[in-house]
Amino acid sequence: MYHSPQTDLLESVSMSEWSRTNLRRLFFRIHLPDDGRPCEFDAAAAVDAWRQAGVNAAIFLAKCPAGYAYYKTAHGCGHPGLRGCDPLGEILEAAAKDNIKVTACYAGAWDALLADRHPEWQTVVADWESALGRQPTLCLSGPYREIVFERIRELLAAYPVDGFWSDALLWGQPFCYCPACEDRFSDRFGQELPRTPEHPLWHRAVRWRYDQAERLVAELRALCRALRPGAAFTVHFSALQGERKTDAVQRPLGVSRFLDWLMAPGDSREDVSPSMAAQFVGSIAEAHRFGRECLPPLLGDVRISRFAGESDFTLRPQPQIAFEAFAAVSYGAAVTLEDEAYPDGSLEPAVYQALSNIYGEIERKEPWLVGSSPVRYAGVLHSQATRDYLHADGGSRFEKAVYGAYRALADNHLPVGFLFDEGLTLEQLAPYAVLYVPNAACLSGETCEVIAEYVKQGGGLAATGMTSLRDETGRKRPDFALSGLFGAHYEGLLREPFVYWSLSGLSYPLFYQGQCARVTTEAETLGHIWESAGTGGRGSGPYRETPMPVAVRNQAGGGKVVYVVGSPESRYAESGLPEYRWLIDRIIHLAASAPRPFWVEAPSVVELSARRLPDGPTVYHFLSAVRSRPVRFGNQWTPEVIENVLPVFDIRLHIASEPGRRHRAYLLPDMDPLRVSHEDTEVVVDMPEVRLWSSVLVEKED
Repeated sequence: MYHSPQTDLLESVSMSEWSRTNLRRLFFRIHLPDDGRPCEFDAAAAVDAWRQAGVNAAIFLAKCPAGYAYYKTAHGCGHPGLRGCDPLGEILEAAAKDNIKVTACYAGAWDALLADRHPEWQTVVADWESALGRQPTLCLSGPYREIVFERIRELLAAYPVDGFWSDALLWGQPFCYCPACEDRFSDRFGQELPRTPEHPLWHRAVRWRYDQAERLVAELRALCRALRPGAAFTVHFSALQGERKTDAVQRPLGVSRFLDWLMAPGDSREDVSPSMAAQFVGSIAEAHRFGRECLPPLLGDVRISRFAGESDFTLRPQPQIAFEAFAAVSYGAAVTLEDEAYPDGSLEPAVYQALSNIYGEIERKEPWLVGSSPVRYAGVLHSQATRDYLHADGGSRFEKAVYGAYRALADNHLPVGFLFDEGLTLEQLAPYAVLYVPNAACLSGETCEVIAEYVKQGGGLAATGMTSLRDETGRKRPDFALSGLFGAHYEGLLREPFVYWSLSGLSYPLFYQGQCARVTTEAETLGHIWESAGTGGRGSGPYRETPMPVAVRNQAGGGKVVYVVGSPESRYAESGLPEYRWLIDRIIHLAASAPRPFWVEAPSVVELSARRLPDGPTVYHFLSAVRSRPVRFGNQWTPEVIENVLPVFDIRLHIASEPGRRHRAYLLPDMDPLRVSHEDTEVVVDMPEVRLWSSVLVEKED
């Protein structure tokens, strides 16, 4: 049943176009009580509400985590309340009349009914207890695997779905230690699964876990292709869900090569923003397209929620849902809103009234959204090797660094994309004027060679912290692998937990708490470390400047390099203080091989996405909302809330241009002309105001 990765990637498939064009999506669930009450769900009324709200693609939860099927089944367990009803069939029939594409969602690893009957099938964590989480989770390495495939085969053979999504497919922390997983690993390596990062087979086990997950996804894709050749296929994509160890079972480029679209969570309840989620999945799609013209382009999808909490049906503020939806599509992704019927099967009308306004605005701008491609300038390296090592070590420093790097660049209004150490190539780096490597401690020799060649050919590099100090398995090197580029050599860690950084351009020393490298250098020093006068393990004010460098600038071949001894992006993620963002903006400016393609006179609260249309013009999407910062209570954080929409006035967009070239600018979707002025090497567009989401089309005059 399994196709090798290469064979499966090169398979020519005529796939439904909707998975790349239908941007207004809904993930809809029904969880009926199992106390014998009959089903009152009205599929036709639900689809009518979707249509009126502007939904053009829906995901329907066909089999829920409790184990009940919401379709007719001979192999699974139908919900006792259905009494002959067929919600999936009725949804498909009603949706076909309105040309709404329907994807069936199957909860894979979660099945409370089977877990109760077969507790021996459950996933097991290292302390030999069952890994329950929200639901009892079953391991797909054992007998449960065949049951899942049998039920999915039945579903796909009987129902003409437009897509199939296997949700909750993989679970682990990061390993499952059930007998089936132990046997599989023992057959491959002749030893038990390791339980600590110190075990010599730990890193091999991590790679083995990825391989097992990707084999499972490949088998599911082959099954979907055999039964529904035109259906779009995906799984729950969790490679960007922050600090959760359970997500170590996925690597971005590994599992995604088998998918027709990528859905990443991106609302304020998650660890990332909608724009970061859209950029992340969009960058994965780009990475797959290099050298693989036979593959259809992937579309990213950002999932947001209407729920205030996991079990809280309170409707989140409409401005917040709108901002997250607009951010997703502005950065090149589709948007999927989560909704669920009430226990009696009814819908909340307020959800669809709000969605009608939001999706109506997206629909009006779709001609300038579908098929656009991003303007690239600064690339953030996501190092899966570093993530693996730090997860194994129980830390979360790398996720914090990646999030802070993205957030700082986006808040500085720079065009940002992600790059990945999984097979990094010069071709992937070529569109970027600067590569930002945020505290990526673990880099393979091959990845370092590609980065070195990129810089040699004129690319810019900004790197921070412990970047390249370890290899891809976490083994420490005696010096940075990239020390020749940095112009700096590792001498150890600073013992002081609290120091200050003094750099040119900063009017006062900047506090830094965290790991900090002690380096020697013959390159240009951009600033020095100040000791703190603190005692007893506590910090105090800057006491004395030392000769130890904070940052160095070096010329390597045709490119420029800036290295910083700590992780300012992590500090920005923690504190949000603008000084760290200004510092990052400065090192990007010093390292970049080219000036930025545009800049904007606007506060950091305004986000800016630039997308090129296939016929040449560029669309600039401005997003603005007033957000309440999260508040911490012990170990708990309140979620970010967007309640108010206040306009931002008098924004000026400066675009680099050839001398003498004339441009026009229009406010979308009504094509209202905007004032444009021309200077020697730039075009200036005046925006009267931005209110939540404003889009500007800029084109050259003939």
